[in-house]
Amino acid sequence: MNRPRTDEVAATLVPNWTTPPTNLRLAPTDLHLWLLDTTQTAQPPDPTPLSADEQARAARVSRDSARRRFIRTRAWQRQILGAYLQLDPASVPLARGPKGKPFIDLPDTDLRFNLSHSGDLALLAAMRGRDIGVDLERQDERRDLQRIAARMFPADWAADLAASPPARRTGLFHAYWTRLEAGVKAHGGGLFASTDGTGGNEFRHFTPQAGYLGCVAVRGRCPPPGRWRFFRFDADADSL
Repeated sequence: MNRPRTDEVAATLVPNWTTPPTNLRLAPTDLHLWLLDTTQTAQPPDPTPLSADEQARAARVSRDSARRRFIRTRAWQRQILGAYLQLDPASVPLARGPKGKPFIDLPDTDLRFNLSHSGDLALLAAMRGRDIGVDLERQDERRDLQRIAARMFPADWAADLAASPPARRTGLFHAYWTRLEAGVKAHGGGLFASTDGTGGNEFRHFTPQAGYLGCVAVRGRCPPPGRWRFFRFDADADSL
């Protein structure tokens, strides 16, 4: 399996997050990334837009803080997708495929999306006509990275990590991890279902915020960075 080169890992994009336009449009040649900060509002999360399935999943989250993050990110996801589709957030027909990958259950849309969260942040990626996966990870030096790598990574990735200088190990681990996660999310698999989920994808790393690393995987060709748009979701805005 191909793995990130050292120069590729070092040269990550640093987005300039902007306010989305009032008339939101996603061209077939573009990739949109949304940054969602679940700490940006003190208002209690509103589960009203969520489907019965989403509300049931939220109810199964035991920790209050995690449940609030789940409700906020899913409600905001619906608000963003509704803006693209020109639908009320609660009316966006979301479903999950056989392997759990969410999709928009409309026969006449080519909109594809994927959501990832880590800590208090979440990322939503959107494209047209091509499956996409996104992963976000808060870089954490406290975990036993080598043990995780030996269990989860292909052998050559784990060997590279073991041989890397300690000062680079945390960054390299998260570059590999986000690449693996984004790849399997692009086609709807799971980390334990396959460690070869990156085939047929093109990848790009980026730094959404200090201390975090993100990766996008696109089935086929990934749009060049000049066709990426970076939006910061504003929970207190009246509308998108």
